[in-house]
Amino acid sequence: MRGHPLRSAVVLLPALLAACGEPDLEVKGTLDRVVGEVVTLRLAAGEDGFSGTLELVDARARKFSGAALKVQKTDDKELSFVVPGGVAPGKATARVGRKDSDEDYNVPLDINRLALGLDDNGTIETLPLAPATLAPGSISRIEAAGGLVSLSPSGGQLAVLAKDELSLLALGATAKPVGPAIQQKDGRAIFAVPDGVLVCTDTALLLVRFKDGNTSQLTATIAGCQGVAGDDDGTVAAVLHTCDSDSDTTMEDCVTVFQIGSALTEVTNQKNISLDAKPDATHIAMTADGKGVVVADPELIHGLWLGDGSKAPEPVAVKWGQAATIVGLDRGPFSLGDLFVAADAATKTVLLLGFDPNAGHLFKKLKEEITLPDTPTAMAYGLGTQLYVASGTKLYLLDAEQPQKEAEELQLAGASKLLSLAVQP
Repeated sequence: MRGHPLRSAVVLLPALLAACGEPDLEVKGTLDRVVGEVVTLRLAAGEDGFSGTLELVDARARKFSGAALKVQKTDDKELSFVVPGGVAPGKATARVGRKDSDEDYNVPLDINRLALGLDDNGTIETLPLAPATLAPGSISRIEAAGGLVSLSPSGGQLAVLAKDELSLLALGATAKPVGPAIQQKDGRAIFAVPDGVLVCTDTALLLVRFKDGNTSQLTATIAGCQGVAGDDDGTVAAVLHTCDSDSDTTMEDCVTVFQIGSALTEVTNQKNISLDAKPDATHIAMTADGKGVVVADPELIHGLWLGDGSKAPEPVAVKWGQAATIVGLDRGPFSLGDLFVAADAATKTVLLLGFDPNAGHLFKKLKEEITLPDTPTAMAYGLGTQLYVASGTKLYLLDAEQPQKEAEELQLAGASKLLSLAVQP
């Protein structure tokens, strides 16, 4: 930097590309980064090491620091941070504090936000949203026909269950395994949590952790799993399953809640919560804080306010306009807490629902329904309440907070029909 006799060099690992930063700062490595990615900086030359402080300034001049970046300092010459959710795509600068100096190392980055779609050929497509420096592509070495995908809360890891094999991939300019894939037969549903994956089978709920190149597993017995969801911190899980809650031999749609710790522990007051006597529910989602659960079936959308877990919740149901063909259920941040969206291919509509804190967390419609321009095949929230809807190969964008506005067809499109969709926050 200015006034220093030696030129400083910062390496962004892995070192694949080279680019020049300031006149006296040389930056080598991959400048193209994605939301949720772990970026490692190594000082290869220079007098002042890293102090451990870091600020990220995005393309809209917004500043991110502290816990949002999850900075980890290995030593004076190396540290890492996570590209935070909510960051604007485009040109960004990482301002890295220098030890024994008031000046910073300014490291340029190009931030991308990815949409990830599983198509009908079994390909996981990577679709960078504008503005982007990465080109559309796909995740190689994984053939996922008939499989399941789930994006972690940070957006930086993608869980894939296909061909009886469970993988967790760290996303970036290229996707890389977090650890070795494991054999996982009979998986009915998955949900990515921080550094791990919830998996439910017809007989059990599992939590598979991927850490330091190794895997570990927790298991709890539960029958009839149809779906699984969790909170953003990976401390609570909710399983949608079939059960006989009153021992009359009639099977029902049920929800059971688990606390996640050193074991998977059923919450006593939230075990085998009956929704209705017709076991046909297919989708489940949970609030970011784990205090509410939403379940969708072709006739009804059920809301369960769990609260602090001390009481058994009483389900509240909202009716679809007619029998629905559900292609997605997701939630995003909203001024009232979380805004859930359920998409119906039969009527080309999405319903917007949530737990109203001003009415005792009553589950109800929070916004008017949205009519889509085409039949949806998949949908997911991205940043905030930006809702992305796939219709075959087409992608549409709309803001769920402003349902009266028409959906915008994006120039970006899938290579083949998209059957499921996930978008980085």
